[in-house]
Amino acid sequence: MTGTSWVLTVATFWERMFSALVQFKTEHGHCDVPAKWSENPQLGKWTNNQRTVFKRGELSSDRLERLEAIGFDWDPVATFWERMFSALARFKEEHGHCNVPRGWSENPQLGKWTNRQRTVFKRGELSPDRLERLEELGFNWGTVATFRERMFSELARFKEEHGHCDVPAKWSENPQLRTWVNKQRAFYGSGKLSPDRVERLNALGFEWGPDAARWEKRFSALVRFKKEHGHCDVPAKWSENPQLRTWVNKQRAFYGSGKLSPDRVERLDALGFEWGPHAARWEKRFSALVRFKKEHGHCDVPAKWSDPELGRWVTVQRVVYRRGGLSPDRVERLEALGFEWDAFAALWEKMFSELVRFKKEHSHCDVPRAWSKNPVLGNWVGTQRLRSKKGRMTDERRSRLKEIGFRF
Repeated sequence: MTGTSWVLTVATFWERMFSALVQFKTEHGHCDVPAKWSENPQLGKWTNNQRTVFKRGELSSDRLERLEAIGFDWDPVATFWERMFSALARFKEEHGHCNVPRGWSENPQLGKWTNRQRTVFKRGELSPDRLERLEELGFNWGTVATFRERMFSELARFKEEHGHCDVPAKWSENPQLRTWVNKQRAFYGSGKLSPDRVERLNALGFEWGPDAARWEKRFSALVRFKKEHGHCDVPAKWSENPQLRTWVNKQRAFYGSGKLSPDRVERLDALGFEWGPHAARWEKRFSALVRFKKEHGHCDVPAKWSDPELGRWVTVQRVVYRRGGLSPDRVERLEALGFEWDAFAALWEKMFSELVRFKKEHSHCDVPRAWSKNPVLGNWVGTQRLRSKKGRMTDERRSRLKEIGFRF
């Protein structure tokens, strides 16, 4: 329409993209829009933006609920990894090995994915959890004999340069070597390392149990941290000692799997070590919510409140509750505080009550959009008319509004 300038509001754009996503889901069976999808390049960028906004805790409850209702995946990369791993497990069950041909006609993606795991492993970027699961499946990282000899040579060079065989956890020059060194210790401890390899490593002066010395070193660092900060919850990216956080997490993992010795458990307990930091953080946020309720009379923490973490935490509780992942104890405590699981529904009821009061005072429901006494109510009234016009209002809400004389 020549000469006419159209201004696309953010809300209108969101609705347009959501409709496009629904259509994509209908056609393709999922919501994982390619980043550079030629049919609608904007849609891929928009879906990624929803994930970013969700992670920041800034996605409204209404939009979150609508996206989840169509099966939106908040972490497609992790979902794809799990799907490929399941496919690999089926391949192993049928064929007896994990060597998927690169161009395997039944699942071309699987061959590419398995090669990708080898590449990520060689760069030292494969997470310990994924590495362990693939190895339990009998995954082949390459030509074993060739790789082993290369690692022996690399370790010999390391010993020549550094005077010992204790390769650092994140040695940038060769991340693979550290992984291999740890595996030799594990195989030796379980009696699975051949006498020939044991002899060759002994000849290099290989230490089979350096863990004890490292454990003491890290424990001493934790003692100093506790003395300075009053607790043992080391930040994820603590610049003074990044390795300490990794060590702390490992102690929790070993404790959870029953692999931490009673002596070490006792020493950490004596230091006031928290075995479940998530529980401690939950209690901290719950206490903050109690204070918020006391000050404001409700639990609807704004996303951009002065304590942004509390707003994000409140949103996460609702998401976890909807998925059935919140413990009965936590559900009971939050409900006792008057916590609303559906913030959007609670807001509607609050605004409806305000409108009833307005009608009682003014004998009509036509709240001015910029009404000085309650600007939010004017906007809400306009939104109800828009939702009704677009057919997005429930019959129950429409009926209740009509009963008080609301004009659509």
